[in-house]
Amino acid sequence: MIDAGIFSTFIFMKKNFVLFGVLSAMASFYGCGGDSKSSAPEEPVVDPVADRCYEKYGFEENAEWSKMISGDSYLEKIVCDRVSERMSYMLSFYARCTKAKYDKSKKRFEINVLTERGDNQLWADVTGCKYKLGVDDNYQFNGFVANSPEFDFGECFCKTEGEKTYYRNINPELLKEESSSSAESSSSDSKISSSSKDEKGSSSSAAKSSSSVEKVAPTDSGFVNVGGQIWTTRNLDVAVDGSMCYDDKSANCDKYGRMYTWAQVMQVDESYNKKELGKIKLPYQGICPEGTHLPSYAEWDWLFSYLEKNPDYNKYFNQQSGGAYDYKGYYRSEGYEALFWSSTEYQVTALYEYEFAWLWSFRNDGSRGRDNGHKITGAYVRCLRDDSKKVELSSSSAQSSSSSEPVYSSMNEVYDPELTSIQLGDQKWMTRNLNVEVEGSRCYDDVPENCEKHGRLYTWAQAMKIDTKYDKEKLGDIDLPYQGICPEGTHLPSFEEWEKLKEYFNSHPEYTVYFTNQIGGYYHYEGRYKNGDYESLYWSSTEYDVSGTGYGYEFAYLWAYHVDDTDGYDNAHKYAAVNVRCIYND
Repeated sequence: MIDAGIFSTFIFMKKNFVLFGVLSAMASFYGCGGDSKSSAPEEPVVDPVADRCYEKYGFEENAEWSKMISGDSYLEKIVCDRVSERMSYMLSFYARCTKAKYDKSKKRFEINVLTERGDNQLWADVTGCKYKLGVDDNYQFNGFVANSPEFDFGECFCKTEGEKTYYRNINPELLKEESSSSAESSSSDSKISSSSKDEKGSSSSAAKSSSSVEKVAPTDSGFVNVGGQIWTTRNLDVAVDGSMCYDDKSANCDKYGRMYTWAQVMQVDESYNKKELGKIKLPYQGICPEGTHLPSYAEWDWLFSYLEKNPDYNKYFNQQSGGAYDYKGYYRSEGYEALFWSSTEYQVTALYEYEFAWLWSFRNDGSRGRDNGHKITGAYVRCLRDDSKKVELSSSSAQSSSSSEPVYSSMNEVYDPELTSIQLGDQKWMTRNLNVEVEGSRCYDDVPENCEKHGRLYTWAQAMKIDTKYDKEKLGDIDLPYQGICPEGTHLPSFEEWEKLKEYFNSHPEYTVYFTNQIGGYYHYEGRYKNGDYESLYWSSTEYDVSGTGYGYEFAYLWAYHVDDTDGYDNAHKYAAVNVRCIYND
């Protein structure tokens, strides 16, 4: 007998979660500092690490150190914060670290995590200045722990002298009281600012507001033709108030170009680093010179596909490996990689809304990566000439009807935001959930904006484009591929095609982002919306025969993708409403 709670019984397949192509790059996003060896200004002489520690945490370099981690140390708060931050990416907003207590006898932190299922325990083994998460037989966190990097306390909290390790040993409450007065009396001139400065700490005279940026177009020699796309060959170096040079040294802007937040490159108010900008007209110029524009996700994606077969062109994008300015306020990865902005926003979960946009990475070893990064990250800009090869977009346009019969769009217009495609092995998939209005289809929580964000929810009969009686009856044999509601040239995936995609993800886990990019829940067959911040479910064209149970053909196969990077499949009531993702016929 099929369990009534059928949507909660997915068979989970854990996969590696890659937040920027490789876990080593991921770890640098969470570091406390110390990966950047910046030079001190000439006047006044300041230790950059000590200065950053003071600005971020309120203690000086001569604060108390200990050879042993003690209870109530500042490290306990840092470990808990790090676990919470990582969970916000890999799990969901309702999983939070509430306590990390150091156990001297076991030499590890005992960590408590609160989820909707109650309290859960993890631990972190400590070796020198590093610690690694562990868990005892907790299926909810096994994948999370397995894919977590080895964290580093950073120079703010841990240091080694010879064979000895020293830790910060500060009570956070005492720290708050002791540092309040000293923080007020500290000279602002001795602090390293995130704004653009020269070696003496003075604001660059070339800095201008984003509304009056002098944008000098590159000469013809400043472009390279890559498969028809015409890219600038150097990172942009246009002075904008608040933009950054690596290590706050103006010479590094000459060497690597300048780093910007997303709002700065889009030339919009900084408030959009924390909220949705929404639909934009492409191509979008942003900070780029006249005749060029900021590349969209689709244009970067096309370039990455081209470079797979033409790797010699990597040299035009990794010759200025100027690292990045971490969203937590630290320079990192100089000499290893450079991060580049796109004009495309990304909604990770309902918690963070639109605090993220797509970043692209080129590394010195020839590897590349993509990820959704905090908009307040400092990253570089490459511009694309307006007369470049146009990236083809597969799309649909929704139309409504008062007719009682289902009405489907002609599907020959460009959907905005863009509906792109991605080649995954020998399959080509759409990268957006379908949003074609059909009589009886739904938006999550009956809010129209959710159809724009997450796509529309359909019953199986609506997705198959057949009479709704087949939500309760057997349809029988169908010819494959079966188009259903999908646009011309694409079709509704069969069970076997979803299975093949799962096998591809086993060895290419970084591409799961294309199926977790619109997490929006579903409409349960009992008549309520569920899991809007946790998963998206997708129909297949394959029925499931449970006639021996008395249910007949009320079920079809569907697949699920979750924010914790698990996926799964099950047979579900056909009159539930879930998303549709189409696959190309070729």
